[in-house]
Amino acid sequence: MSDKALISLVMPAYNASAFIRQAIDSVIAQTYPHWELLIADDGSKDDTKAIIDGYQDPRIKAHHNEANQGYPATCNKLLALATGDYLTFQDADDYSTPDRLALLLQAFENQPNLGMVGSAIQIVTEAGEVLRTDTKPESYEEIKSVVEEKNPFCGAALMVTREVYNHIGGYRPYFLSLRYQDFDWSSRIMENYPAMNLPQPLYYYRQNAGSNSKKINPKSGIALKLVRHLMAQRKATGEDDLMRGKEKAVDQQMADWLHPYEQDPALVYREAAAMFMYNKMHKQAIGASWRATQIRPFQLINARTWAYCVRKSLIKI
Repeated sequence: MSDKALISLVMPAYNASAFIRQAIDSVIAQTYPHWELLIADDGSKDDTKAIIDGYQDPRIKAHHNEANQGYPATCNKLLALATGDYLTFQDADDYSTPDRLALLLQAFENQPNLGMVGSAIQIVTEAGEVLRTDTKPESYEEIKSVVEEKNPFCGAALMVTREVYNHIGGYRPYFLSLRYQDFDWSSRIMENYPAMNLPQPLYYYRQNAGSNSKKINPKSGIALKLVRHLMAQRKATGEDDLMRGKEKAVDQQMADWLHPYEQDPALVYREAAAMFMYNKMHKQAIGASWRATQIRPFQLINARTWAYCVRKSLIKI
């Protein structure tokens, strides 16, 4: 079946006119031809929708949102519409190598018990300059050994089987307004199915200041703690609070984690500045650290953070 297996790719798109042609073209250029690309413009204010609608390839299927729904909810919508034997992602500001689908599919062929396969990725700037190669743990044993410390996958680079999707579903509703919905999803999959990463960097992940992962929001930032908290609950009891319908308990835990940000509203901007600096997004780092100084002008750490960001950006380190 594999030589005729249909692969569904889902692509939410919001204000992605600068990048979406490269994203779509990288799918069209795939050496494996049996795919469908489900795209939804998510209420963009630029030319994203017009660019999508300009493609005539019958394998490209548009399911636009009338109003903005957000990235995770749009992913869920498109996953529910997908008809493929395998499901994967292609973010509108990223792009793939031509052999990405073929190599991911080959991994399933080689190990029929697999439920999920990812790969190493290339981190690139907005202009497409490669910053670094982000390798991932490859074997199932390695993945299980590190998952409590770090996310062993790039969510956008993952491919899963139809069986996995039918069992696990898409992103959980609680995470639709947060971040790390992909980590919550992949961690639950790997608890139920063998998983692996290919060593080849098959996906180019763009450091886009306008992307969902770069939004500055303390509630989104602590979502990583929530993923790990729920993982620990499942490890201990087989279920987590969301599975048990105890959303109020999750809300209370989130409130506890949010307390330091309420006490120091500049904290989220200092953390954002650190994240931007790590990804060499100097302009955004300077902006975030400057916002921290505006919020708490007499807090020395804010001025030091801003000065550090400016100094590092000037010497291009």
